[in-house]
Amino acid sequence: MTMISIFRKIRQKLLSKNRFTRYFAYALGEILLVVIGILIALQINNWNTAKTIRATEIEMLDDLKIALETDLKNVISNNIRDCNIRLAVTKSIVDWSILATPPPDSIAKYHIYMGLFRTFTPVTSPYKILESKGLDIIRNKTLKYKIINLYTLEYANLNTLFENETNNIRDVYRPEIRKHFKINPPEMEVRYQPIGLENSIKDRDFMNMVTIMYSNNIDLLKFFMTIQVAIQDVIREIDQEIKTD
Repeated sequence: MTMISIFRKIRQKLLSKNRFTRYFAYALGEILLVVIGILIALQINNWNTAKTIRATEIEMLDDLKIALETDLKNVISNNIRDCNIRLAVTKSIVDWSILATPPPDSIAKYHIYMGLFRTFTPVTSPYKILESKGLDIIRNKTLKYKIINLYTLEYANLNTLFENETNNIRDVYRPEIRKHFKINPPEMEVRYQPIGLENSIKDRDFMNMVTIMYSNNIDLLKFFMTIQVAIQDVIREIDQEIKTD
């Protein structure tokens, strides 16, 4: 038997005895019980809703973390390595032209990196899903704005810089490289074999190309390393946010 049923029986008994004052008191008590019951039900519903939203947030942050870890391994780290190799190759040629010091034979197998480029393809699907559900689902505002900045600003700027350098490799570097390097079959360790590199360093167009590549890769490397730090920072904050659950 519920409390409301008990109050109802008491009210009926009081009415039969014409005790109106006490009747109204019990009627008010019954109303209060109903109101309290509704408030408790609403509070429980709010708790359940908040719990569901939090679970969704944690799941999406976890997906985002996996995507960022993939970017670090497959996109950022590989491009940092490529930039460093191109810097070493181009610097050895620039030094030769200035100091008359031939580059070591060991660097010959890396000449191919002068004409290679990767596509900048970060994993963005988890962020797009997060956007579609509403970024305000992330309750940590600092973390939210770092994520937004990374995907809408840092990645966008890097993509523009990367596209420019990719176009340079395809339209500027490669045509010049073909004039001064023999392209060997894939099975050979040295893919780009210099053809009289001692004469190439006297070619103004070739040296301009090498110098531009060297300078551009310094900028590209700085940008990749900046984003590497930003990604690592976001991953750390995601870990901390998940642990606070």
